[in-house]
Amino acid sequence: MSDEHKDKRRHPRLMREETLAVRPVSDPLATLQLEALYCSTVDMSASGLQVRLDEPLDEGQLVDIWIALLDDLGTYHLDGRVNWLRDGKEGLVAGIEILPSSENLRGWEDLFN
Repeated sequence: MSDEHKDKRRHPRLMREETLAVRPVSDPLATLQLEALYCSTVDMSASGLQVRLDEPLDEGQLVDIWIALLDDLGTYHLDGRVNWLRDGKEGLVAGIEILPSSENLRGWEDLFN
């Protein structure tokens, strides 16, 4: 990751691998919902996640996130937006911003304080 990208981070990152479900959000009025992608985190912070993906997501794609943290740290339902996608030596990696509309935002942020 470039120094330029690191400088844009608002919060410190926690290097932690967790399993999560990321479901692309289609038009809210659509009757057909898109399937969830199961992936793992590379790192996470109060404002975002870096995740490894098996399938690409579009930059700007809104996503519905469910993550159950190990060590009894809780289960969180979060809204996100894919800010970037890279194909690296370990496969596809995406940066997902956690949005203020997230149902469990307060509890998620409290994990990092």
